[in-house]
Amino acid sequence: MSFYSGKRVLVTGGKGFLGSHLVDELLAREATVAIMDDLSRRNNTRNSQSWAADFDAGNIKRCIKEFKAFDPFAVFNLAASVAGVLYNQSHNLEMFERNIRLQTAPVLAAKEAGVPRFLQVSSVCVYAPEHVEGAAEENGQRGEPVAANNGYAWAKRMGERAALWAGLLHAVVVRPSNMYGPRDYFDDRAHVIPALIRKCIESDVIRVHGTGKEIREFLYVEDCAQGMLAALENGGNGGIYNLGTHGETAINIADLVAAIQRATGTEHKPVEFTGGDSGDKARWSNCSLALSVLGWQHSIGLVDGLSRTIEWYMREMVTA
Repeated sequence: MSFYSGKRVLVTGGKGFLGSHLVDELLAREATVAIMDDLSRRNNTRNSQSWAADFDAGNIKRCIKEFKAFDPFAVFNLAASVAGVLYNQSHNLEMFERNIRLQTAPVLAAKEAGVPRFLQVSSVCVYAPEHVEGAAEENGQRGEPVAANNGYAWAKRMGERAALWAGLLHAVVVRPSNMYGPRDYFDDRAHVIPALIRKCIESDVIRVHGTGKEIREFLYVEDCAQGMLAALENGGNGGIYNLGTHGETAINIADLVAAIQRATGTEHKPVEFTGGDSGDKARWSNCSLALSVLGWQHSIGLVDGLSRTIEWYMREMVTA
């Protein structure tokens, strides 16, 4: 029997990209699921088996009311305002203000409602430039995060502290690497991989921010959802865990563009790297703790993950 079987689990941001995959995993494990989401981008939930409240999880009074009404065994706080690096670096205050509310209101509500287990989703963006190659959990609050993601990164850092300061019964924090996969957002605020897929298919000239030499590690969304389940089940109280690929999917952006062009049959299109501040020069996570403590490691490689993501995009976003 699954650890989650028969348990009541509440997911903030449960209709978003990552949240919808987590809800699917929870339902497959026979949990009773509630979703809180303000539908600020798109409703990705495909199932009808979960109760939903459509509102901003940064509203603390409403959070307390819904947490007490549902009486969950566990809360996964996935609520976040997310965007790509270009948007982040020109909207630092906005990204901080929005995300600090979404990081703290559910924590306070969980404390008020006496929730037994709580998981806070942070980000690999919290690491300072001197700690990003083989990022280790103990360095996540040291130094200054990269300027390109400052507002978002500081909100996530403070969200970690909020979860660990609150005196919750059992709280864990996860720091996922750059995620991608089916149901991602392919809009003007998209992250790296969905933005590149869209450009390869829709643009005559593929213009890419940065130099192309930047190195990033990418985590398939279903792997991330499974890692979060393992963290809440097996993680120690106050534990912080990287969820990434231990560098196995790390790739420079120029090679990533080429891989997406091959997968989409767009090798004939020219590519231009436009320069500008693209954040860390390289970033990947040490995931030893996730393996040794949580018993989790990623299973989907980059080539397979890209293929699945592009197939979904062509089916759901291009031909829909």
